[in-house]
Amino acid sequence: MIVSMFVVVIKGISDVGGIDFVWKKATNSNRIEFLNLEPDPRTRYTLWTSIIGDYIGWLAIYAATQSNIQRILSIESISKIRRALLYNMLGLTLIIGLSFSAGLVIYAKYSDCDPVSTKEVLVLV
Repeated sequence: MIVSMFVVVIKGISDVGGIDFVWKKATNSNRIEFLNLEPDPRTRYTLWTSIIGDYIGWLAIYAATQSNIQRILSIESISKIRRALLYNMLGLTLIIGLSFSAGLVIYAKYSDCDPVSTKEVLVLV
C-alpha cells in the first residue's frame, strides 16, 4: 500500500510538472495553511481543533477498541509496547503524509477542470 502511494505521488508530480508546480498551485489557491492559531472552535482547520479533535479520535481507536487493547496487552513488556506504538505512529504519519501529498497532486492536476461550467455534465436540480 505504501509503495503504491509513493508511486501515485511521484508519477502525479512528474505528470503535472514538478513539485514546485504542485506547491504553487496549492498555495495560490489557499489550500495550504500552516499554524492557524485562531481559538474559535467553529473554525474548520486550526492548530487547536486539529490537536484536540485528532487526540480524541485516535484515543477512541487506540484506547477503546477491543482489538487494539488485546494487541497491546499481548506484548510482554512496557518497553516493547512503547516501541510497537512508536512504529505504529511512524507508519501512520507516513501514510497520512502520503495521503496529503496525493491530495495536493490531484488538486494540482484537476483544479482547472470544471465539467459543470463546460456543460459536459448535466446538473439536476
